[in-house]
Amino acid sequence: MHFLYTPYIIPLCVAGAISIWVAYYAWSHRMVAGAPALAWLALAVAVWAVGYALEIAGADLPTKVLWAKVEYIGTTTIPLLWMVFCYNYFNQNRQLSLRSIVTFGILPLITLLLVFTTEYHGLIWSRYYISQAGGFSSLGVVHGFWFWIYWIYAYLLLLVGTYFIVRLIRHKHGLYRRQIAALIVAVIAPWIGNFIYITGLTPITNLDLTPFGFTVAVVSTAWAIFRFQLINLLPLARDTIVEEMEDGMIVIDSQGRVADINRAAATMIGISVAQTVGKPALDIFNRWPNLTKKYEDVLETLEEISIGEGDIQRWFELGLSPLRNRDKAVIGRLITLRDVTKRKWADERLRQLSRAVEASPASIVITDIDGNIQYVNPKFTLVTGYTLQEALGKNPRILKTNRTPPEVHRQLWETITAGGEWHGEFCNRKKNGEFYWETASISPIMDVNERITNYVAVKEDITEQRLIQERLQLQNKYLSIL
Repeated sequence: MHFLYTPYIIPLCVAGAISIWVAYYAWSHRMVAGAPALAWLALAVAVWAVGYALEIAGADLPTKVLWAKVEYIGTTTIPLLWMVFCYNYFNQNRQLSLRSIVTFGILPLITLLLVFTTEYHGLIWSRYYISQAGGFSSLGVVHGFWFWIYWIYAYLLLLVGTYFIVRLIRHKHGLYRRQIAALIVAVIAPWIGNFIYITGLTPITNLDLTPFGFTVAVVSTAWAIFRFQLINLLPLARDTIVEEMEDGMIVIDSQGRVADINRAAATMIGISVAQTVGKPALDIFNRWPNLTKKYEDVLETLEEISIGEGDIQRWFELGLSPLRNRDKAVIGRLITLRDVTKRKWADERLRQLSRAVEASPASIVITDIDGNIQYVNPKFTLVTGYTLQEALGKNPRILKTNRTPPEVHRQLWETITAGGEWHGEFCNRKKNGEFYWETASISPIMDVNERITNYVAVKEDITEQRLIQERLQLQNKYLSIL
């Protein structure tokens, strides 16, 4: 084999070197879905680029033919590997099976075998020769019948792979959309070059611009890895349900930038998605320096935070958790935000109500639907002598006396079980056996389906009033006798 130096090989060698680096980097992250296919894809690009460089540098026809055949190792595998990479990367929960890959790879394998035996049948190159145009020397070929079959098949594989990207780009934003755009550039550039070569529109006769296009492709892929962290960030196959979540979700990458944010989170912090993604998290949250300082180095927590003052104060349940790759290395943090302001308000109202019940001058008793006591307030204990622990689970019958007519209890039960409110008086017995009188208002508590879940009784001790009333009655009776 004989070679001559030509400057046309420089961009091809650079593309080959970058492709080899991309292959190494992707393989080192092979536990990520799609990464192995990306590694093999980059390696195939390197074979094509370096093979074409050696073809151009070849000084005789046998050398050019040999390296042109070597190029086809990359040429025949790149479309298939692109489709596998796109499918696996954008379908995280379902990887392309080995059986499917083998099936799709049958035609490329046949093509590669025909390339290395083309001298005997001419199905790939029916004729080939050295093409000389100024200082550019390449292998000129007349393509055979099978080449066009494979060319169509290769474009179909390319389109299938691109389909998995296009169907997602409408639902993505910010960093994710930029990742996808970088991938689209990576696939379009070489095939534009290939189209120009096939149609004979090249500025130099027989100059195949496809490998030059791959120079753009590998740089675009490397840019996606460095700038947009194609491998390190969460996979792009992100369910649309994330956008419909009521809870806020923010992804912070290992560089402290906002890698992803859903609409709910953007609304909560009062900033648009476009203004957020790709920006340093500290800049986004600089309105709350106390929070950024507190959680700057926190990997995992779950607690409540408040933002604002007075009427505009809002409460959030903040969740922080580390994002790890399959090697267990931390590659970022996931922030979840749940607006719990309404719950906090409800809890506060409930606490106010609870304090009011605890401090109420009336006895309050809550029972289940069978009448078993579930709660009594301190006034009940003061009046009856029964503590909360002694009353729990008991029926209010522990207070019952025969001084209250049975029809009163029957009427009470019929009224409240029918959903009505009962008012009346009882003569009850305290724990120490002492009798006392009380007025009672007993009502059912219903759920959202209008089903009774509990009963609540609000009672007031009227023993003193009854005694005064009885004394007055005796006095009036005595005066009437006189």
